Amino acid sequence: MELKNKVFLITGSAGGLGKAFAQKLLARGAKVCISDVKVTMGLETEQEFASEYGKGNVLFQELDVTSEPNLRLVWENTESYFKDKIYCLVNNAGVMGEREGWRLCLDINLTSVMQASTLAVEKMGKSSGGEGGTIINIASILGLFCAQQPKGFPYNVSKSGVVTMTRCMGSKDFYAREGVRVLCLCPSVAQTPILEACTQQEITKMSKDVGGIMSPDHVANAFMSLVENGKTGNVMAVWVNSPPYYIPDTGMALFIVYTTCAMILSWVPGVRSVRPWLMALTVFGIFIQWYLCGKLGAYVYNSIL
Repeated sequence: MELKNKVFLITGSAGGLGKAFAQKLLARGAKVCISDVKVTMGLETEQEFASEYGKGNVLFQELDVTSEPNLRLVWENTESYFKDKIYCLVNNAGVMGEREGWRLCLDINLTSVMQASTLAVEKMGKSSGGEGGTIINIASILGLFCAQQPKGFPYNVSKSGVVTMTRCMGSKDFYAREGVRVLCLCPSVAQTPILEACTQQEITKMSKDVGGIMSPDHVANAFMSLVENGKTGNVMAVWVNSPPYYIPDTGMALFIVYTTCAMILSWVPGVRSVRPWLMALTVFGIFIQWYLCGKLGAYVYNSIL
């Protein structure tokens, strides 16, 4: 995919993963608006990138992602500065939730992502006169399954919501209507400022649990692969010392299997609720029945011949 001169807006990008994403994009010739609540760090990053990639290719904007008016202003300032429409919104801003509390954790990690994505569709969607574009949501592997998390469950809940939102918005029908591709990146633990909310003991434990902490550059390489090759609705995971890999949405298939088992078991006297072991037994029974029917059919066929 040709990225030269395409405009990207990345939230929470003064440092950490957002900065690494911006650097990769700028190196490919894209134009990037770095946005963050950390003004001093943001201005330093802007100056660093401007000296390397040119002042006209990078912009810093102060942004509180929980504020819709602030987000709209940054969007307008970005398009005005680069004299072009934003091609891609990267929802990267996030917190662990320890210092912020669960409400603000959800506001930053989930509500703001929905808010920004809604604005992006309003601006880029073909139904409102836009030219289409891309939204990339940065979630976490903790949004893909239930697991213990050192700072509690709000972070997991927020990232699970981001994954589900991506898959809902990333449907082919939505893309056909709006021309907006919606993608999600789910990294394992990376060395970023978000870890400042954790103690060294917690970081050490997390590192052991996931086989090591990744560098931002490793995650950024996966990000670029998703930007260039991802299809709408794709969810990509990033693990240490391995290539990035796509996680298919198996929810509907499993739901159909479970529901079918429940419907079969509704004919069994005494079954008031269906436990997982009973579903597994039902699936096993279906395969045994299929096997025996096949054997019987072969026997009858051969007997007739």
